[in-house]
Amino acid sequence: MEEIKRVVEVVKQQCVVKTIAGGGNGSIILFEIGEPVAYILYIYCTWRLEKGNEVLSGWNESPDPETGSLTLTITALEGDIIEEVSLSNFYDLSIHFKSGKRLTVFCDITPNLEGDYTNWSFCDIHTNKCYTIDKNFSVQLETYN
Repeated sequence: MEEIKRVVEVVKQQCVVKTIAGGGNGSIILFEIGEPVAYILYIYCTWRLEKGNEVLSGWNESPDPETGSLTLTITALEGDIIEEVSLSNFYDLSIHFKSGKRLTVFCDITPNLEGDYTNWSFCDIHTNKCYTIDKNFSVQLETYN
């Protein structure tokens, strides 16, 4: 647990350079982080984007590539700075942005689900390592490419 906490904290004060969400990806989110891009975060599980007391969007909203609230709110994070990252005992993520927005990621892919599923993955391009949180709430270390 301590290793994955240290790994994800490297994105503090880094810029979200690119996002991919909605359209054919549905509720799956990809963040490219750092200039030049050094880290990639893939989110496959349930998530919610908030600002203050307002929910801006969530995993279950319209993924329409042009007008969907899911797509528009996630792509609006491009250029934003990650200020804080925290991790729960079950690997739920909380990512706080300079804009005041917070992305909360809930690991809802659980052991009783049949198949080989992932909650989220964090990849460090320079070290060629990906840390994946699987359905058993275990950290799997894989290569990036």
